[in-house]
Amino acid sequence: ISYQLSTAVAQSDSAFVIDPITGEIKLTRGLDFEAAQTHEFRIRARDSGGLTAICKVLVEVVDVND
Repeated sequence: ISYQLSTAVAQSDSAFVIDPITGEIKLTRGLDFEAAQTHEFRIRARDSGGLTAICKVLVEVVDVND
């Protein structure tokens, strides 16, 4: 199975990347609670036969004293 972020997210919010083999989602930079309290994007999984599935991911940012 291979994984990828939806095209819209990949172009608009570079804060997230996904490992195409494991599906692990990582941050490329810190998230700012004041800028956005949540981030929503979709992940596409594709198997070797070409079948695909899409799931929604919602990340909630927690405010910390800085």
